[in-house]
Amino acid sequence: MAQPSSSLPDNAQAHDPGTLHDSEQQGSAPTWISTSAVRRRPVNNTSIQAYPQWDEPTVDGGEETTEKIPHPTTQNSNEILEEQKAPPPISLYGKLGALTTATLIAGTLCIFAAIGFLWFLWLADYRNSTWHHIVYNNWFTRCVSLSGLVIRTAVSLQAGAATSMLASLALERTGVLLLHFASVSLTRDSNGGPYMLAWWLLKTFIRNPARWANATVPALTTALTILTIAIQFTTTALFSDVNSIVVPGPSNRLDLASNFVYNVNGTVPVVTRGTTWTKKPPFYPIFAEYHEDPPETPDGVSDTGLTLRAFVPLQSQQSRAQLKEYEGRATVLDSRVVCMRPNLTGERIHVANNMFVFNGTFKASFNASRLVYFTGGNGTNPLTDWNARTDTEFTCVGLLNYTTAILGNVQSGPSVDEPHWRLAFCQPSGLNFGRNESSLGASTSVLMSEFRTLSNIARYEAMGGAETNYAYGNAYLAINISSGTEAEWLSPPLSQEPAEYATLVGPGYPPLAYSNHGEWLDLVFNSDASLRLSVSLCYTAFDTADLDIAMSGPQNRTEPVPSYDIATSGYTYGAIREQYGQFPDGQVSYDSDSVTARGILSLKKRDSWLPGAGDYVYNGHTSTGGTSWITDFANMGGPIAVGAENERVGWDTAAIMYNAYRDTSSWSNINSINTDPSMVALVQEILQSGGSIAFALQSVITSLTGVAYYDQLQQFNNVNSISYSEFIVATARAKFRGLIGVTTVIAVHLLLMGGIVALFLIRAKLSTVGNSWQAVAQVNAEMARPLLETAAFSTDATVKGVLQTNRWERKIVEIAVLEDGKGTKIVGMRDKHETAASATGSEVDG
Repeated sequence: MAQPSSSLPDNAQAHDPGTLHDSEQQGSAPTWISTSAVRRRPVNNTSIQAYPQWDEPTVDGGEETTEKIPHPTTQNSNEILEEQKAPPPISLYGKLGALTTATLIAGTLCIFAAIGFLWFLWLADYRNSTWHHIVYNNWFTRCVSLSGLVIRTAVSLQAGAATSMLASLALERTGVLLLHFASVSLTRDSNGGPYMLAWWLLKTFIRNPARWANATVPALTTALTILTIAIQFTTTALFSDVNSIVVPGPSNRLDLASNFVYNVNGTVPVVTRGTTWTKKPPFYPIFAEYHEDPPETPDGVSDTGLTLRAFVPLQSQQSRAQLKEYEGRATVLDSRVVCMRPNLTGERIHVANNMFVFNGTFKASFNASRLVYFTGGNGTNPLTDWNARTDTEFTCVGLLNYTTAILGNVQSGPSVDEPHWRLAFCQPSGLNFGRNESSLGASTSVLMSEFRTLSNIARYEAMGGAETNYAYGNAYLAINISSGTEAEWLSPPLSQEPAEYATLVGPGYPPLAYSNHGEWLDLVFNSDASLRLSVSLCYTAFDTADLDIAMSGPQNRTEPVPSYDIATSGYTYGAIREQYGQFPDGQVSYDSDSVTARGILSLKKRDSWLPGAGDYVYNGHTSTGGTSWITDFANMGGPIAVGAENERVGWDTAAIMYNAYRDTSSWSNINSINTDPSMVALVQEILQSGGSIAFALQSVITSLTGVAYYDQLQQFNNVNSISYSEFIVATARAKFRGLIGVTTVIAVHLLLMGGIVALFLIRAKLSTVGNSWQAVAQVNAEMARPLLETAAFSTDATVKGVLQTNRWERKIVEIAVLEDGKGTKIVGMRDKHETAASATGSEVDG
């Protein structure tokens, strides 16, 4: 294989071409004759060199002849052989060509389209149907990937076109190393991007003594390289903004059982499991709430205001958590509670062993809105004279002892360690004072719910209409031992009474004094006021209705659970309290803006909350005396047996709300229950955090309803069509940083492209983009021709070795137009080596 000689002529540079020896006798290829030993004068950098012209062999009669190559001549630049002619003009479009022009225009349009589409994906939300369709069908990541691909492809194609332009500018304006001249020239036709061009121009920049005067093209190439590399990470940057988010899903219709349908005999297919006061809530279900503030109330009254809470007939906890909108039949609870200082008559306290019994009669001290008294026990004759209201008897038991030991009826936790409220909620019998037993259960006062009017408030009439059946839950007496230890209560001036009997036999002790604080009436039983019993009378609208309602929420939520406190080795109920409306600072708020923070839904207001068209209404008599089956389950004595009319179930029963134990042999006919420990802990935390007794009781009612409702949900037998939508977990934009970064890089890229194109169109005179023959022809100039003719089977490394041998690996050259304007030539530029030699006055060899 033919190899280039190890040396090039001294004059192979534009300054002083060497000589060629033509081996005519042997017909061999011409070889360079080294003249390196000859000392020559310094070469003027501005001299114009004439290269030897290689005559192509001709064929004549089958004989190949070779003409002798004339020796090159050197001529001073001041001697102009002929007038310099301008090259033929090239139009702007001709410089770029059709393909490059299309690449620039189409690529820019694609980039703008992709970036615009990405910003649409990033800025839109579920309210845009196109965006919602993309996200709901899990196309978001595909759209991001395809958009990134479009951007990368367009940028790569544009970078290739810009690389060709920069190569042209480098050859015409900046110069390149002779070693890379061929590569840079061919880069104008096709390339794989600016990477290699940046490396070649960097080496030229380092070796160029006038580097800062020619820094524009290398700087643009370097910037283009950095941007092109950065844009390859477009998809990665975009996906850094993408995460799993929650978005609303489409609306669906579903047939599901939403409530009970009463049988002709007034029964429903419930599964009886005892009173809900003693049941542990398996969870604290999400509900929808509608609230109205109460009218202004005087001191001594605490009113929660109208508070309607709807429960969702969905068994799955996840479905309730992801619910966005629901329209259809649902059970709505009226949980309003009004607590006030009671008007007491004949009140007495009885003490024995570790217990006390408080009895007497009570009536309301404040005429709250929708609080109705009746003249008779059938609830059909509202009392018009407030002063004529009757008294209701009560006999309630409480416990004097308190222990921090875990007895099984309280959960350990902060509420145990804090001073406990020795509280009991007493469920009075409802017996009117002065009436005989034939009038048992005559309801003399009712806080009328939003689901009833005076014409249909007689929900307590038992089957057959023979007797009335008092609805337990109409009123509760909250009784709290505010001060005094067990020993002090069992000491004079009080004395223990016989308790072995089933009922009271002693006269009891009346209070010595009274005092008021808030909705509590304090009864003082000794002279130094160290024995105090506090009482509050609480009326509840505790009632439910199966209504056609609409509820919605702005985002998904989780159902709260008690959290374990490592410091106290117990559970806290802060999340449940917040769901019911009490925030960590102890304040209670039903504000609609707090719906999200509380993790509940908003219940849309109806024109009327009275059951009507579209609602379920049962007009017959029920086995529970007209009360809701949910309130029947909240009877402290347990649900009334199906078909029974036993008014004594739950008679004067007290729910103990603190950690205490009872001597079961004392006053056995006066009933009490130990509330489930989770209920105890919840109420204690509410009160210890500053909540009112009305709010505490409302929270209890809500919890009791949730336990009963979801315990019987699978028994529901009334199927209705409902409309609902859920939040779904989908992949979409979660942040903006990645897209902002990509947009910024793209903007810089487009500005850089505009600068490169403008510079190319203005300053490039001899080059066009994408023309391979032009790129090759401009390499085939006199200076490079000897290398081209001997490098047919050589590698770049071999050529580099030859240049290094002759110390021309640093030679910087560029293209210029021939004097006749019909072609181009390669001209040399002064490099570092020549500059140093000139400075020392030495002669340059090659």
